[in-house]
Amino acid sequence: MAEILVAGAGPAGCAAAAILARQGFRVTLADPCPPVPPRIESLPAAGQRLAAELGLAPALSDAILGTAERIELAWRPDSEIRSFGHAGPLLLSRPRLHAALRRAAFAAGAELAAERIDRLEPGRAACRSGAVLVAAVILDARGRAAGGLAPLGPPRAALPFRGNARREQPSMGLAALADGWLWWAAAAGELQGLRVAAPGTLAGMDAAGRQGWLRASGHPITETCETGTPVPAGLAAADPLAVPGIIRIGDAALARDPVGAHGLVHALRSAAQGAAAAATWLRHPAERGAAEQFLRLRHRTDCTAARAATAASHAEQGRHRTAFWQEMPATPALPSSPPPGRLRLAAVAAQVPLMAGGHIQWARGMELRTDGTQLARLGPYPAAALLAALAQPGTADEFAARLARLGPSQAAAPAVAELARLGALVPA
Repeated sequence: MAEILVAGAGPAGCAAAAILARQGFRVTLADPCPPVPPRIESLPAAGQRLAAELGLAPALSDAILGTAERIELAWRPDSEIRSFGHAGPLLLSRPRLHAALRRAAFAAGAELAAERIDRLEPGRAACRSGAVLVAAVILDARGRAAGGLAPLGPPRAALPFRGNARREQPSMGLAALADGWLWWAAAAGELQGLRVAAPGTLAGMDAAGRQGWLRASGHPITETCETGTPVPAGLAAADPLAVPGIIRIGDAALARDPVGAHGLVHALRSAAQGAAAAATWLRHPAERGAAEQFLRLRHRTDCTAARAATAASHAEQGRHRTAFWQEMPATPALPSSPPPGRLRLAAVAAQVPLMAGGHIQWARGMELRTDGTQLARLGPYPAAALLAALAQPGTADEFAARLARLGPSQAAAPAVAELARLGALVPA
């Protein structure tokens, strides 16, 4: 019997298996490991830092095709080319990335069960072969195939396409179409992309029809490309703790709309959080409640952020005013700066969950009166210090000056701005 079963060997599953195996847990990674379709993934700087913190940077290095130097945008009324300079996202080969992450998990001590899982129940997994895998804790990392996802926005389907890259320098592109949009990336002689539309647009199309539909986009990047099989792409989510003893991570908990990007960053972050919760359940059972509350709070935050990112991308699109672009409901605009005048902090002291040292525990923190958001710290400032420093009303500049006396001065103004974004600063 494994202590932990990880169902699904995609990025989230492999990352979680590697993290937990390094901590000495007996981990089984269950997946038939079918061939991974060719695809280029992009990973921004924040994701690269996260991968390094998780000890997965070597796996990334095995999959790098190049660093994107620019992105070509046909999104707003005027076309533009943005240069990334030295901070471009990494372009990664998806098959090589999956293989490298699996090697990292097995090198850490995880064992492979080459099984396709049909059903998960508390403590056990029923496999298509008839085998039953038993574990104390299960992490469900089967992606959208796990099922049970509820839409957070209009449904979307993505048609993958591939071809040969004509340009030498690694680059990306994004183009709005009347019935959807195109994304592509080119590196190391490869060109991979997606044409995204409402599912009904692709319904009933055979391979020849899909090929013709891709060409009909009118964009020159698709002229010599071949299509693959459509896949779901809309924003959707499920309760990460819907079944006792099972933790959903990655796309099984929150499948992002690709127009909002950062899917790989979410997979890695979700893996780290799910792994910390599993470790807490097994080694710190008195803190199980903290782990569950932490996962639900993070999931709520991630869902809100993903929804906002998707809505913002739709709002920025300025070329078409068709039904496709008006399906995504707008989200309330977040404050871009602290309100003027004298302010007060709308928060109270509370016991909140905190992830530290590979597990989750209760800590002194604060809860925002506006929406119940709980914080153990904000940047370099523990929540208790924030409550004390901002107990008396003041202006945003006065709040920043108080925080500058507690920690790095350059972090003070951004912390005040983040409190404003969270709605925690209200008129005194």
